[in-house]
Order: sequence, then structure tokens, then C-alpha cells
Amino acid sequence: MFGLFLIIIVLVPDSKHFDMDYALELIDLNVGYGNKKSRRVILSDIRLSAASGQLIALVGPNGKGKSTLLKTIGGFLKPLEGMVRIHGSNLSQLTNHQRAKLISFVGTSHEINKLLRVRDLVALGRWQHSSFLGRLYENDQRIVYKAMLDTKILHLRDARIGEISDGELQRVLIARCLAQDTPIILLDEPTAFLDIANKFEMVDLMRRLVRLNRKTIIFSSHDLPTVIGNADLMWFIYNRSILEAIPEELVMTGFLDTFFEHSNVVFDLVKNEFRLNQKPDRFVKILGDETLVFWTEKALLRFGIARDNRVSEPEIHVKVENENILWMVNSLDKSYRFETLRDLLPFIDRQFRNKENS
Repeated sequence: MFGLFLIIIVLVPDSKHFDMDYALELIDLNVGYGNKKSRRVILSDIRLSAASGQLIALVGPNGKGKSTLLKTIGGFLKPLEGMVRIHGSNLSQLTNHQRAKLISFVGTSHEINKLLRVRDLVALGRWQHSSFLGRLYENDQRIVYKAMLDTKILHLRDARIGEISDGELQRVLIARCLAQDTPIILLDEPTAFLDIANKFEMVDLMRRLVRLNRKTIIFSSHDLPTVIGNADLMWFIYNRSILEAIPEELVMTGFLDTFFEHSNVVFDLVKNEFRLNQKPDRFVKILGDETLVFWTEKALLRFGIARDNRVSEPEIHVKVENENILWMVNSLDKSYRFETLRDLLPFIDRQFRNKENS
């Protein structure tokens, strides 16, 4: 464990050597709840920095401080110790108006008037730029329109908040952040209510914002396969502090496997996915198209059956014939033909059960 930890620390470059433009610095930061007399420290001794144009994923188990840290960075909670510095200014010395021009935030709980229209909620992101009477000028309207366009909610602009889904509301709130037009955006579980396609579209939107507009986006997530390959940096909560690394380095050093060493979960380095650590004791030979073989084996694993092409039987050949997938099974000197996995899987399982009971 400690060897891996040291390797990761060495692999992460100190970006100060490259004269990066620091949008955010966390200096000897302790976060939690309470006051000097009675307090509960959740994360301590945090020394991290974020440059302009970086997408940073904050990752860790439930209840370990992800939301608390984001709220502290956003100024909603006071640090127990240390400092949050934004573009060189101490966060605690900024007014609410000044802070609203630097940081926007989307949390996980929302108390919003259900009768409010989508376009009006997004427009609230411009309040710190509006006149004394709250008037939005033509430029403000353009920014609000573009924020809805970028988050693909333009078709919902006249809908009331009570009429849209949780996933759509998440997009609306992120659009409000974009309308606020801050250099730093904090998102607490932004993809939690989105389906697979919309999840990746949201990640793509975040990447475009950091690349094209030089935003700094810090988002919390449980979805490590999505984080790996998309986030520039990972802030990984570890033993009440935070480990900073490039996501791929956490994979290559084996740290993610070590983190789950006391559970039945493993991280597949090749497939970029977490899965149960299954230990099959029954094996089949599977031949054919690589993609079809992969998904056939994945289905068989649920029955404790894995692929090992060193065995002689059962032997499964999978191919496409007349635009249909076909499985041919050779077992006990007989051949069987299957046109669906629904029929194939119980047959293979039954073959092994019969052999075990004979």
C-alpha cells in the first residue's frame, strides 16, 4: 500500500514548475463542521491547486467529504483551518457579490419554486451582472440563450420546473452556472440522474468548457470508468486527506485495485470497468468474431462459466449468418444450433450440471 502511494506521489508533477495559471489554491485546508470548541474534521491537511482549463474529478466513497469540500471551496462552509485562494484572493475576504463572479455551484439538493420557468431559472445566473433593478441587457440574454443551447435544454425553455425530470433539472442548473459565466464551476454529482448517452454528453460539455473557455471545473463522481479518460486530474479521497493524480496513473500503479482489496470488486485494466471478482470453475472454448466472443463470455460468466480455449469441449462457435447471430455448440460428439443467448445459456449450464451429477 505505502509503496503504491509513494509511486503515485512521485508520478504527479508539481505543476508550479510549469508556471501554470492557478485559478484555485487550497492551502493547509481542514474542512468539516462546528467551531473551535466543538468541531468535526472530515478532511485535513489539504494542499491542492487547480489551473485554468482543467477538468478535475473529486472521487471517494459516500460520506467521506466530497460535498463538504465542494461547499467549502464555494464559500458555503467556512474552513476549519487553512485557506481557499481564488486567483490570488483569499475567499473569506470576498463579498458574496465578488464570489458569485468567480465561482458557480450546483449541489445535490434543490429547493426551487416548481412554477418557475426554465428560462427564468437559467437567467438567475446573471443576477450579479444585472442592473440594480435586476434588468438583463441584450448581452445577458445572449449568454442565457447560449447556456441553454450548450446544455441542450433550449426546447424546455418555456416549461415549468415542476414539469421536467430530475435529469433535465440537472441540466437546467448547469445551464444556470454557464450563464453565471464564472472561471470556476463546482458540480456535485452532475451526472447522477442522467442516462448513459446524456452522461457522456455532459462530460463532453465539461471538457469543451475547460478547453475552449479555459474554465476550471471540479466535479464529484462515483463513476470511475467515466472519470478515467476524461478528467485531467483526479482528487481521490484517501485516509481523510486527498491524493492528487492523473487518473490513468492511479490505474497503472495498481492503486485502484489496492483500494478495493477488502471487497469483492476488482478494476479491469483492459476493459476500464469495475466488476465482481468472479472465480469461475467451469470453462468452455469460444471461437469466432472477437466482439461476439466477448459478449458471449460476459453472459456465461453469470453462470460461473469462463472462456478458456485450451479446453476441448464444450466448443462454441459464434458468427453472423444472414444478418443474424448464430451459436454452434460441439459437445459430447454432437452439434447444437442456437439463435439466441436465451436458449444457449441454460443449455451450457445444464451440460455442466449433468456432468457434475453423473
